[in-house]
Amino acid sequence: AGPRNLHVLNDHCSAAMGEPGTPNTRHAARDSLFEASAFERSTDTVDGRAFAWRRQALVIAAVLGCLAVFVLARWLAAAPHLGGEWLAGPGGALVLQEPARTGSGRQLTVLAIGQRGEMPVAVDALLLHRWPRWQVDGQLRARQLQQHEALAQMLARGEGRVLLHLADGTLREASVVARGYAGLGWMFWPLIGLALLMYLFAVVLVLSRPQPRNTLFVVMTLCQAGNLVFIALESAHGLGLPSGTLASDLPMRA
Repeated sequence: AGPRNLHVLNDHCSAAMGEPGTPNTRHAARDSLFEASAFERSTDTVDGRAFAWRRQALVIAAVLGCLAVFVLARWLAAAPHLGGEWLAGPGGALVLQEPARTGSGRQLTVLAIGQRGEMPVAVDALLLHRWPRWQVDGQLRARQLQQHEALAQMLARGEGRVLLHLADGTLREASVVARGYAGLGWMFWPLIGLALLMYLFAVVLVLSRPQPRNTLFVVMTLCQAGNLVFIALESAHGLGLPSGTLASDLPMRA
């Protein structure tokens, strides 16, 4: 009875310690197999070269993403724009708040914007809205895009000044200057940083779990990153975005 009891005790100890061949060990093996798909197991390698390759690919993707953010910020900062505080006036008019010099500022109603020797472009408060996808009326959306595109082309000519046609019949010159990094707005950097993080998350997912079923999730993540890039562009200060930015907004988002 003594040796038989000792043998049973050894079996219990082996099962508790998870020695090979015991039922608990076989059950744990089945559980561990559940953690990875067959496709993942087929792509795993024993040596560390695969991990080194993935690490290098991640570093390259991160560097490319940071360069893209820098190029985008520099492109938008170098774009010319009309500074000042612009408001929507009565009846949808475009109003420029003139800086206070003698105690109180004035509000100038701007009817059109042009350059010397050229036909001015009629403008209104639609120039303040940068989200054509939210414009339900098709005619208003077309007029909004036309105003933005005409202003962008006017600013891109590099003449340095434009003429504001005011409601009282007078003309006033306005300076056209580069937006600069300060003109990007405080919302630009958090939004563009979040877009970069989502892009890197998609890259990490592809490198760590290369599964066909992750393709749709990666595409959704990259699309959302692009959506954040457009929102960051629209948060810039002043009037005037680079030509084609708003015209491509709705098709790209769709």
